[in-house]
Amino acid sequence: MMRVRLHLPLTANLVDVSRAAEMLGLKTEALIGSLTTIEMTSLSGRVVEYTKSQAELCRDSLAQEVYTRLFNFVVSRINASLLVSITLNALFT
Repeated sequence: MMRVRLHLPLTANLVDVSRAAEMLGLKTEALIGSLTTIEMTSLSGRVVEYTKSQAELCRDSLAQEVYTRLFNFVVSRINASLLVSITLNALFT
């Protein structure tokens, strides 16, 4: 296994990162760490740093996944609500 670690200066607004972490139920430091570092352990103990563009790709991938899951959740809730409404209408008409 290889150990890879990225240490980049945080360019995003810390308030925004803190809000995002709170909404995701994470500590701010944990969110920053997951967006800027990846660790894979190797026998040699070699450490490789990511580039800024790789960290941005990680951030964008997380945002896309959160959006997709939120969208699917909202659609599921709407569909469930419509199903109940249709069922009730069928029973009482």
